[in-house]
Amino acid sequence: WGRGRIAKNSMGALFIGHGIGGRFIINGRLFRGARNRAGEVGHIPLRRSGPECKCGLRGCFEVLASVPAIEKKYGGNIPFAEIVAQAESGEKQALAVLHEAAGYMGEAVAVILDITDVDLLVITGDIIAAKKLIRKPLLESFAEHAHSKQPAGREFLVFGSFGPEAGAVGAAAESVRNIFGGFGIAV
Repeated sequence: WGRGRIAKNSMGALFIGHGIGGRFIINGRLFRGARNRAGEVGHIPLRRSGPECKCGLRGCFEVLASVPAIEKKYGGNIPFAEIVAQAESGEKQALAVLHEAAGYMGEAVAVILDITDVDLLVITGDIIAAKKLIRKPLLESFAEHAHSKQPAGREFLVFGSFGPEAGAVGAAAESVRNIFGGFGIAV
């Protein structure tokens, strides 16, 4: 579904909104992990001396680049949508805050792709409202931090088309697949 259709056999979805999480399809199957916790990428420690995360660690990806982290860094109780609008109009502080978050995103994407080696990573969630503003600094940060380089000319990172609804759409699709699968129908 969505942008993931271009993946060959493996892909990941990275949700960046009020939290950060991921899911991965490896060899055509959803990878859940031993305890159904695979994809807790929001707690990749990027800055061990960074701000404390609600999980108890410091400098987690989520505390540095989620929507609440961006809002907190910008200050003034300004909602994310307004920060994006300010950045689109050229306001320097909004651009700086979004670019800093994009730098953290690039670092985390480098870790994720170095570990999973999926064909495609789809970024989705509230953050896609800022995709035009963060794409370039995210990719620059990724290139600086990735161990394994991506093949030239291959699209390996895209922004999703479902937005904040991606999680609900994915959960609904998995439920439908399970129901039909019980009747021997592949969807």
